[in-house]
Amino acid sequence: MRYALALCLCLLAPAAGAQSALQTLPGLYGSASDPAQSCTANPHHLEVTASPPHLMLTWGKSAPDPRGGRTGHLVYDLLAADAATLTLRLEGETRAASNGGPVIWTLRQTEDGYCWARPDWPVMRCEERQLRCDAAAPTS
Repeated sequence: MRYALALCLCLLAPAAGAQSALQTLPGLYGSASDPAQSCTANPHHLEVTASPPHLMLTWGKSAPDPRGGRTGHLVYDLLAADAATLTLRLEGETRAASNGGPVIWTLRQTEDGYCWARPDWPVMRCEERQLRCDAAAPTS
């Protein structure tokens, strides 16, 4: 009986952490390195929807599209979540990862925003750092 209770608690812990990250990530962000996409010039809204599970990025003015060109809106399929990362696939993605499969993205929550990584990149590599523009992350 104790084993079953401990197992249930262990299984619930990651879900609670993932829910927390999904609740704290939404907000307004700007690029840490590109002045044209900064909080003051062209910030973007990050929104997470539950059904269907998506992450959406929306800019007021067009911004560089990761596939080339420009866009004002990107939609990612939410594949997985944990306490500090979201695993995503860009809708309409045609690029291939180094293993030949579709490119999968990892959004890593940082102390002051987030950055982008991929499972086929070295673990320490995280690019396109984004800074939170709003005063603070939601706490509820």
